[in-house]
Order: sequence, then C-alpha cells, then structure tokens
Amino acid sequence: MVQVDVPPVAPSARPGSELRRSWLQGVAILFLASGLLPWERWCDTPTIDVAQRCFEARPWGGSASLFGLTALVAAVIFLVMSIARRRAPSRGVGPLLAFVVMLAAATTKVVVVLLNASETTTFQDVGNPSHVGTGQAAVVVVLGSSFLIARLVRASLRDRSLVLAVVGMVAVLSVPYTMSGLAWWGGPLAPPAELGGGNGAGVRGGPGEPMFFGNLLFVRNEAPLTATLDRLEIVDAESAIRVLGTYVVAGEPCATSAVDVGVDDALFPGQCAYTLPGYRMEPGQEDRVRLAVVLSVAEPGNYRVGWFRIAYHVGQLPFEVFRTDALSIRVG
Repeated sequence: MVQVDVPPVAPSARPGSELRRSWLQGVAILFLASGLLPWERWCDTPTIDVAQRCFEARPWGGSASLFGLTALVAAVIFLVMSIARRRAPSRGVGPLLAFVVMLAAATTKVVVVLLNASETTTFQDVGNPSHVGTGQAAVVVVLGSSFLIARLVRASLRDRSLVLAVVGMVAVLSVPYTMSGLAWWGGPLAPPAELGGGNGAGVRGGPGEPMFFGNLLFVRNEAPLTATLDRLEIVDAESAIRVLGTYVVAGEPCATSAVDVGVDDALFPGQCAYTLPGYRMEPGQEDRVRLAVVLSVAEPGNYRVGWFRIAYHVGQLPFEVFRTDALSIRVG
C-alpha cells in the first residue's frame, strides 16, 4: 500500500468573514468616491458690477485637510491590502487597522467641517459652507461604524484593543490640531468667522502713478504657532494694473527691517511698513495687522478688483487664504 501525502491547503476565509470584508471594502470605495465631490463651498455676495465668486475644497483641502488626506490614503491602503489578502489569505490585522484609520480620520474631518461651517454662518450672511461631499462622507462614516462594530463583535480581544488604540491615537492628535487653528479652511490666519472677507475700499491716482491701499485686508495670528507670510496676489487684476510691492503695516516701535513704501503720506503717524514676503507673525496676536499693496495703472479709467490670495506657511505646512474684499481704483 502506497501512502500519498496531500499538500497543505491555505486556509480559506469563512463566508461570513468574506461578506463582512466586502462591506468594509464597499464603504472604502464610497469614501473615495466622495473625494470627487466638493466638501466645502463658500460664495460671496454678487454686486452690480462684479459676478459672484465661489470657492470649493475637496477632502485633501479646506478644513482639517491633513485628516482628509490621511483618510484617503488609509482607504487606498485598506483596499490594496484587502485585495492582496484575497489572493494570499492570512490572518494579519493590517487591513482592519487601515480601515479604522480611514474611519477615524474621516470622522474628524466631517466634524471639523461642520463646526467651522456653523461658526461661519453664525457671523456671516452666507450659505452653509459644508457641501455635498461632507454629507456623503457623513453617511459613509455611519455605515462604516456600523459594519466595524459588527466586525469587532467576533474579533479577538487583541484586535479590539488595537482598534481602540488607533481610535484613541487619532482622537488625541485631533485635539491640538483643531485647537491650533491649523484645521481652519485657510489655516490659522483664516478663522471661520472671517472666512472670505467682505470689506471695501477705494483709491485714486494718475496713470502710472504709484498708489497705496492698506485699509482693506487685515489678518491676525491667533494660533500658538508662528506664521510666515509668502505673498499677496490680486488674482483678478486687469493687465493694466501692475503691483509694485506688498507690505505689512504695523504699529510702533518700528524695527530695523521697516521700509519706505515709496508713496507720500501712505502711512499714518505711529505706523511702520515691512516687506510682506518673509514677514513673521508671532503666535497669539490679539491685534490685526494690515496688508498693503502699492500698485500703478497704466491707462485712465475705473477699475475694480475683488479677489485676493494670501499665501503663507506654518512650519512646513503651506496655506492659502482667499479674500473677496472689493477695491475700486479710479485713474485719471
């Protein structure tokens, strides 16, 4: 009698386990699909001569952008690991933890977006900035939490402990991130109550004459971190408008880095001007500083601009603030 050894067969997943894994994969795909939609949308109030401008943010931008990006990356990692596991079954907990990171980060993102939107609508007469992507993500979070709980009911004590540890870690990281202002749409220089701006100012001069305006754009750094300004741009400026310089206007005492803006009587007594690129805004400023622009217009006429972009960075994190304050320029 000849005995034939049967080669070992890789353990196959139970049908119930495969079904639960499919549910989690469906949730991850739905979340990735929400990234195709705007999560936030802010529109200014249109005027007679200026059309309405709207600004949108996907999950990797806007409020709590780092958590939105983390959730997207975790969703991709989860799907890749799940597909790999299907081809080579194993008992690792990696896919489950990737799903938990996605769910926890997405939950944080949704909560921050809704809180910031609530503050914006409290202080501004605008529509709710939270948009369709946030709504879809909220549904995904609820579904994912339900499926995760069903998965954990049959999980080992070790797996449950790891899941709780990941959730706790994300929660701990979200608190200082949110409190620092880094989670605001536009970062710590753009509190939700002041999102988008809405001031107006006018300036007049002759063709080619340098003109100074500095009573329109204000910022302050309420965060516990230093913010460094990079540039101030007039996005919708006509070709006849030429920006000669951008400055920060602050009160005395003047530092040695103070400069002359090149326009007579531009500053009031007790004010100092500094070149904007590279200007450091120290943490916890209670008073706002003015951002100023010196420009010239080559041809006579009436001009109007209303879209400004303020770029800055905190550490290695870049931010952009959009403003729709209106500037009227009369030349001639």
